[in-house]
Amino acid sequence: MRIKHFLLTLLLGATCLLLPLVTEAASESTPIQVEIKANNLRLGKIQAPAFGEHSISKKYKQYQATKDLLIQIVDERKTPKKSWQIYYQLSDFYNQGANSFAAELTLGKGTLQSLTKEQLATIHPLHIKTGATKTSLVAFNSTSKKATTRYEITIPKKAIYLTIPANIKAGTYQATQTITLQDVPQQK
Repeated sequence: MRIKHFLLTLLLGATCLLLPLVTEAASESTPIQVEIKANNLRLGKIQAPAFGEHSISKKYKQYQATKDLLIQIVDERKTPKKSWQIYYQLSDFYNQGANSFAAELTLGKGTLQSLTKEQLATIHPLHIKTGATKTSLVAFNSTSKKATTRYEITIPKKAIYLTIPANIKAGTYQATQTITLQDVPQQK
């Protein structure tokens, strides 16, 4: 048995001597880097319309806004053709007492302009029901070669109306407007 063990060890040892030894020729470590930057297309200042204080009514009422709707867009993308779209959505109105009501917001004619006050597009009137899905406010295709372009959508207060149902319970009600800016890829 000892001889078999000796022969097996000798055979394995001889096999190892016949195989070439693997040695590491070289090794190098290099860094991999990633830079995370702020979005190059984003919303700037947003001003929501306001509607003030009103008495309870036994009929549907329409109230004119006391503040303009303003939406600023900042576009720092470096592509020659830049497109984007704005969507608008409004929740139902709620108060602290968990009372709520659905309403309709009318956004009348407005403008899209660069911050140098060059008018670029007209915003067409929309009727937005609270609690509904988002509605497209404006789509825009820019050919500006500037590194940073700023735009402003303005719908004047005289063109904004809120229609509310009759017999709403007294209280301060609040809705949430959601403005979504969407990057729209250019078709080739």
